[in-house]
Amino acid sequence: MRIELLAATALGTTLLFAVPGVAVAQPAYDWSGFYAGISVGQVSTTSDIGFTYDPSTSGPATADFGTVGALLALNIGYNVQVGNAVAGVEADAALTTVDGTVEEPASYVVDERLESLLTLRTRFGVTNGPVFAYGTMGLAAGQADYSAMVDSGYGDPVAASGSGLVVGMVGGAGVEVAVNETISVRTEGLMYQLAPLSASGDTGKGPFDSEFTPSGLVVRSGVNVHF
Repeated sequence: MRIELLAATALGTTLLFAVPGVAVAQPAYDWSGFYAGISVGQVSTTSDIGFTYDPSTSGPATADFGTVGALLALNIGYNVQVGNAVAGVEADAALTTVDGTVEEPASYVVDERLESLLTLRTRFGVTNGPVFAYGTMGLAAGQADYSAMVDSGYGDPVAASGSGLVVGMVGGAGVEVAVNETISVRTEGLMYQLAPLSASGDTGKGPFDSEFTPSGLVVRSGVNVHF
């Protein structure tokens, strides 16, 4: 995933410089300085659920499924512009509504939830007057919850659960357009992958370890106020 993020960011930046006139146009708007904003959008997870289980039993091995939820984020950042080049750093915190369940009849039920997503990223790109096109990459963290109910074969299912703040990487690209010297609007897409969240249990047939790896896509639009 790290290689994919790096490749996507590099490709996006290369394409920005390849747009005719973008890299050579004289700047007509100064993007330098502090800004803060709010954005709304959609966040998806491609959840990779893995199990380690005694192969002599009928227990589960892996499960993969996707979940989509809403996102509300607040952000703050700082830009420096030199000529047509703009570089900066941005931090944001988002509340999400990602909540999903996957079930294998007579074997297991898995619930996963991503409650928040935090990022700290660099932004770098080029500007053509009021239009700033950029690539971005950095660190991500999220509050994740995970529960696996596994059929013990002896009656009630056995639960294993985990919860915590997991960290990872994020990368993507976006476009920001200045409405005036104070207000800008933007749209961006981000790919993220967080570290696995683990849980363990014992069915009575033997112990099992399970692992939830949240990763996915964020697409959002918002408004920034520049100071």
